[in-house]
Amino acid sequence: MAGKGITRSFAGFVLAAVAAAAPTGADAVELQVSPRGVQIGVFFAGRSVELSGVADASTEVVIEVFGPKEASLFHLKGRVGPLWLNVQEVELEYAPHLYLMLTSDELDPAAALGELDLGLEHLERGIVVRPDALDKDMIFEQFLKLKRSQGLYEERRGAVVYEPLADGERAFRAELFLPASIGPGAYRIVTSALDGGRVVDRTVGDLWVEETDIVKAIHDLAVDHGLIYGVACVLIALVVGGIIGVVFKRVGAH
Repeated sequence: MAGKGITRSFAGFVLAAVAAAAPTGADAVELQVSPRGVQIGVFFAGRSVELSGVADASTEVVIEVFGPKEASLFHLKGRVGPLWLNVQEVELEYAPHLYLMLTSDELDPAAALGELDLGLEHLERGIVVRPDALDKDMIFEQFLKLKRSQGLYEERRGAVVYEPLADGERAFRAELFLPASIGPGAYRIVTSALDGGRVVDRTVGDLWVEETDIVKAIHDLAVDHGLIYGVACVLIALVVGGIIGVVFKRVGAH
C-alpha cells in the first residue's frame, strides 16, 4: 500500500509540473484568417492575407507562418585553383518552404524568443544538415540569405497592430503578404501570447495554397516528365523566336 501511495504522489507531482509548464489557456488568444485559401495562377504576383484576433491586454502577440517542410539540396562552392566551383552537395531536411514571423513594435528587441520556441533560432534547431560534419551555423546562415532574397524567410517587426477593447482585452491585426515565389501546400499559422517572459497561450490555424489547373499541369509535367518538359520549352522558345524575327523583318522592310 505504501508503494502505491508513493506512485500516486509521484504521478500527481509530474502532472502538476506539466500543467505549470504548459500554456494555461487563461489568456486565450483567438485568430481569424481571411481568406483561408490562396490560388496560384499563371499571373500570380503575390497575395495579402488579413490576420486578426483578440488577446488579453497584458499579453504580447507573436505570429509565425510555416510553409510545408521540404528537403532542399544545394551546392557548396569553393576555390579550385583560380576558379570558384561546386565542391560539395549539401542537403537541408525539415526546413519549411516559408517562414515569416510578425511582431509589434512593443515587443522587447532583447526578448529571448529562442528559449520560448519562437523565431529563427528555434527554427534552426529543427533543421538537419547533411553531411553531419559541416558547420551547421554557417550553412544555415547561407540558407537564410537565399531564402530572404526570395522573400520566403523574414521577421517583420511592427507588422502586428493593436486596438484597445473592453474587459481587459485588445484586438490585433496584421497583414500577411505571401510572395510570388510561394509553393502549394498547407501553411501553418501559429499565434503565441507572451506574458511575463513565457508563452501563456498558443493557437494554430491553417492556410491553404493551391495551384490552378494550368499551373498544376505545368508543374506536374516538369516534375514527372522532365525530358518532355525540357523539349517542349525548347520548341516553344524556337517558335517564339522565329515569330519575333519575322515581325522585326517586316517592320524593317517598311
